[in-house]
Amino acid sequence: MSCSKWQASAKSIGGSDLALRKLAKKLQWRRCPQCRIVVERNEGCKHMTCRCGHQFCFLYVSGYAGPTRGPSCS
Repeated sequence: MSCSKWQASAKSIGGSDLALRKLAKKLQWRRCPQCRIVVERNEGCKHMTCRCGHQFCFLYVSGYAGPTRGPSCS
């Protein structure tokens, strides 16, 4: 997407979309790195499996390399 297309789409964002973005930031929700849907973690492990099937660490918002590889996601 070009800069001009992004700027045009940003201007067309409705009030409810802006409210959702502000709420997501305030409550520290994350976006799935693959499908970009907003994901909320309210308890348990930081290992997430999105509804699109992508696995990622909620803390680092990066791909999940398994329990013994990469940064700790516990």
